[in-house]
Amino acid sequence: RTYDTIATEMTNIPQDTEKFLVRLLKTEIDRRDTNLQNRRLVSAKFSGYKTIENFDFNEIKSLDKNLILQLREGSYIQENNNIIFVGDPGTGKTHLSIDFGLQACRLKYSVKFYKAIDLANILLEQANHNNIQNYISYLSKIDLLILDGFASIPFSKIAADYLFQIIENRYEKKSTIVSTNVDLDKWVSTFNFSSPITNLLDHLIHHCHIINMNEESFRVKQQLRKLKTTC
Repeated sequence: RTYDTIATEMTNIPQDTEKFLVRLLKTEIDRRDTNLQNRRLVSAKFSGYKTIENFDFNEIKSLDKNLILQLREGSYIQENNNIIFVGDPGTGKTHLSIDFGLQACRLKYSVKFYKAIDLANILLEQANHNNIQNYISYLSKIDLLILDGFASIPFSKIAADYLFQIIENRYEKKSTIVSTNVDLDKWVSTFNFSSPITNLLDHLIHHCHIINMNEESFRVKQQLRKLKTTC
């Protein structure tokens, strides 16, 4: 509510000046918190809006629900730990990545979400504009960096070098979430060059929660159910 609304209400209710000022101050704090929250959400640039409430844990029996709920409270960010979601397409890796990002915004952390291949292209573009070190410095300071679909589409060694610089700068200082449908031991063979992918992986997994989601795609399960109901 606006200050004018509060002031009008207060004229009709006997209140002392101190209570009136406290109420105004709370309104201003709430307004600023809401504005900052909206800015964090816009700045993160999530690819969609997905929350834990819409995630069906029953579809992935092997997934530790208690661990997921515990992690999303933000302890991994406080401890500068990373998370890697590994699983086949359609198992909910992006869903949980976005939910964790949204939750981090609510906890007042800065967040950036990228499709991994998009970030690789952005890094090359920044290099062409002689702005790569500024961009690396910027991403190195983000509280939570989310890379979606890593290794799904290989990118150049130059882009990988830039990405490693970011991960190296963030090591034990900031948190990174990676989702991938490629097993970690196949990352190097996917990119056809060992360095800097090996170094990047070493830095990511040192302080990391690796969440295995390799089970039948619940997206496929949902589609099969729909087909059965229409047949």
